[in-house]
Amino acid sequence: MCLPSQNMHCFETYSLCVSVLFSEGNLHNPALFEGRSPPVWEMAEEYLEVVKQHPPCTLSYVRAHLFKLWHHTLQIHQDLREELAKVKTLEALADISKQLRLRCQEEIAKGKDVEEKESSLPFPHWICQPYIRPPPKESVANGNSQGSEVKKTVCQKRALEDSDGTADTLSKNKQKKRSRNPNKNFCPEQKPKYIKCEQCGNPKGNKCVFNLCRGCCKKKAYKEVADCPSHGLRFKTNAEKRKAEDERKEHERNCGSPQPLTELQELSSVQAPL
Repeated sequence: MCLPSQNMHCFETYSLCVSVLFSEGNLHNPALFEGRSPPVWEMAEEYLEVVKQHPPCTLSYVRAHLFKLWHHTLQIHQDLREELAKVKTLEALADISKQLRLRCQEEIAKGKDVEEKESSLPFPHWICQPYIRPPPKESVANGNSQGSEVKKTVCQKRALEDSDGTADTLSKNKQKKRSRNPNKNFCPEQKPKYIKCEQCGNPKGNKCVFNLCRGCCKKKAYKEVADCPSHGLRFKTNAEKRKAEDERKEHERNCGSPQPLTELQELSSVQAPL
C-alpha cells in the first residue's frame, strides 16, 4: 500500500505501507521510524548538536523545529513559549530547551506523570508524540441553529467604528494609522466629498475653468488652445507668444529694422518662462 502525504501518527501505520510521504508526524517525533517515543529533550538536544556541527543554519528554522518538538510542553509553560519566540541566538534557544528539560524532570520527580496520563494526550507532555488536530466544529449544534448563528456572527464584516468615532472597533491597520496620526478620521460620512470630473469621474480641480480633472483638462485645453491657470496650462498664452515672435521676425526680414516689442513680449522677456 502506498499512501500520499497524510498526518499519520504512529509507526504501525507506516509499517503497512511500501512507501510514504510523511509530514507532521516526524516533526513531532523524529524517532517515529524507530518505533519509539523518547523524551522530548533527548530529540531536542540531538537536533541542536546537529545544528552546531553543520553551520550555518537559519535561526528561524531551528526555532520552528523546537516549537514542533516542545509543542505539548509549551502549552503548559507559556512563559518559556514566549521566550522561545523572542530570543535571537542559537545559544539562547538551547538554554530555553534546557529550562524546559529541567521543568519536565521536576514534574517527573514529583510524580506528575500519573496525572498527565489522565489528560487527553496518550503520553505525558514531555514524551514525543503526534499533534492530533481537533475536528472542525459543526455548523449546526444539537439540531438547532446556534452553531450557524455563531459562524454568521464571526463572518460578519467588522464595523469600522461606532457612532462617536472611537478606535476600539477599528481594524489593526487603522489603529496603527491612528497611533501615527491621532487626528485621522475614518468615518465615511465625515470624509471630504469631492466633485467628480464631468468626463472620467475622478475628483475635478476646484478652480478648473472646464470643471475637469487635470488629465481631461489638459486634453481639452490642448484641443481648444485654451488656458487653465488652476492646472498650470498655458496653451493659449504660449500660442500668442509664438505668433507675436513670428510676426516680429517677419517684420525684421521685410523692413531690416527690429519691430518694437509688444506689451505681451515685454512681459515674457521679464518673467521667467513657464
